[in-house]
Amino acid sequence: MDILINTRVTRFSLDHSHKRIESVHLRNNGKQKRVDAKTIILACGGIENARLLLWSAKVFSKGNPFAGGRNELTGKYFMDHLYINPLDVYFHHRMTVESPYWQLYNGRTVNYFWRFPETFTEKHKLARFGVTFQDKQRTEQLVDNTDVKFSDRYFLENGEEYRRTHPTFMFEQSPFEPSQVRLSSQKDRHGLAIAELHWQISQEDLIAYKKSAIMFGATLSHHGNARVRLAKGFDSAGWSELPIGAGAHHMGTTIMSHRSAEGVVDTNCKLFGVENMFVAGSSVFARGDYVNPTLNLVSLASRLSDYLVVTDRSRHRSSYRFGEDEPDNDILQRGWSHVEAEGEWTDGDEATIQFSNPVRFRRLRIFGHGFGKAVVL
Repeated sequence: MDILINTRVTRFSLDHSHKRIESVHLRNNGKQKRVDAKTIILACGGIENARLLLWSAKVFSKGNPFAGGRNELTGKYFMDHLYINPLDVYFHHRMTVESPYWQLYNGRTVNYFWRFPETFTEKHKLARFGVTFQDKQRTEQLVDNTDVKFSDRYFLENGEEYRRTHPTFMFEQSPFEPSQVRLSSQKDRHGLAIAELHWQISQEDLIAYKKSAIMFGATLSHHGNARVRLAKGFDSAGWSELPIGAGAHHMGTTIMSHRSAEGVVDTNCKLFGVENMFVAGSSVFARGDYVNPTLNLVSLASRLSDYLVVTDRSRHRSSYRFGEDEPDNDILQRGWSHVEAEGEWTDGDEATIQFSNPVRFRRLRIFGHGFGKAVVL
């Protein structure tokens, strides 16, 4: 395996049949090069995957594979995780809600979610979501009973015994075609179009988010542990103009499907219509759920590697270099260039890929629910 640093992929070329990648165009220190392609795995994230394909599509006929087929789906259905604080929740001072927010587990901090059971979510047609409560530094003590005068007499008379907190809802976004990555009219210093993100949330999603938040608040109130109201602004009819945070979890834009009319890649992550190009990462997600995507995209990448081994695509070694006098960098070859198909996954709060090779021991460990961090041991 060779790694080319300070090198940028500018676009891809198809052969005369338009069914295979013929070459990859590169730019390095002002020089432009072309590399013959055997198998291409595009793994540049939900935005850049789409930008590279869209830019490559410009020199070919309308509806080409880079553009996403006849329906030109590349770049469409961009999704992210939404963070919203739609409720004011008042807990009695004897209750503690900070402890589930950040807890030490085996020496690590872990983020816990409150959520409805799957059966309840499906029965009431709610959006998929999880809720976290803020820590003490962001929890406000009630100091003025007028702040809770909306509630019943008991709560009004005992308001000083309650604390206010603003739970954070993390929602799943449904696929929405107008939410997409496009090529901007602006160019970078190399003359390449930059990505232009049009992130949009459907009205149907906003209605589902509001219904889900109201039912979550009603459930807390029903058990007598809290008093809940919609936060300022969120009591309006629609939520279109309200502040919504993003999780920076870029999903969609090269979505997976069984049919080319409905997706950009097939179930093996292969670009429809191109024999030797694959896409890895969360850009192939057809839906994103509300949880962080790291372990799912790693799992898909692992599955893709197995597929490439079986189809004998990954046994070719690239020997391309910029410059004839470049030293042969084989650091990654020693013990790592041969694919190891064996391995097992364990789930839980710490997922581990264990390669069972007694001579060359390998382990890839993914840490944490909140953020993924890969460490090779």
